[in-house]
Amino acid sequence: MTYQDITQYNSPNYTSGRPYGIHYIVIHWWDDPSNHPMFDAVINTLCNPKRGASAHYIAEAGRVACIVDPDDRAWHAGDGVGVGSKGNDKGIGIECNPRQSDGDYATIAELIRDLRAMYGDLPLIRHRDCSSTQCPGTYDLDRLDKLARGLTAPADPARHIRHNEARSGRLLGAAHHEACSGDRRNHPRWHHVRPDQVRREREHLRRQVGYRRQ
Repeated sequence: MTYQDITQYNSPNYTSGRPYGIHYIVIHWWDDPSNHPMFDAVINTLCNPKRGASAHYIAEAGRVACIVDPDDRAWHAGDGVGVGSKGNDKGIGIECNPRQSDGDYATIAELIRDLRAMYGDLPLIRHRDCSSTQCPGTYDLDRLDKLARGLTAPADPARHIRHNEARSGRLLGAAHHEACSGDRRNHPRWHHVRPDQVRREREHLRRQVGYRRQ
């Protein structure tokens, strides 16, 4: 892995579990490049509970942020949840830098390779294949696919499982801190740590650890 794996952000905008399986990687772009969208601003927007939208990954040259566990359903495609939808229910959403530099393509292709190593040979589709939108603009999915297939398979395809364990640990640790302190407002990210989310993260962590040990 040559990109920076950013793990400290967690969006509350998701639905737990994958009852329909994972069948696609959905390519998005952040916004029209003329609007000059920035990596950190996109993360902040998609982690805002008032936004009601998210993605699994935000990616640009050299760095990738995972804000929703790929084993849960991010709200990224605008085609509904719980209805067998192609994007939200069955897809992993990647928000890509709209400037489309060679570095952007290289990093996104590496992420695609890593996801395929874990979830199988998932086809790439566009956001506009799921709902009415111009997203992802002029992104060249054939180029991304060829780049991803030309990369050597990762030595550790379960790398993202450890990442997900870290996400669960942070949420559980935050909840424990707040319970012990008696003042949950002490933790600056309390609004991301709801009791139901903590329970789901604990259960999900146990499943993943059990899977890895088999």
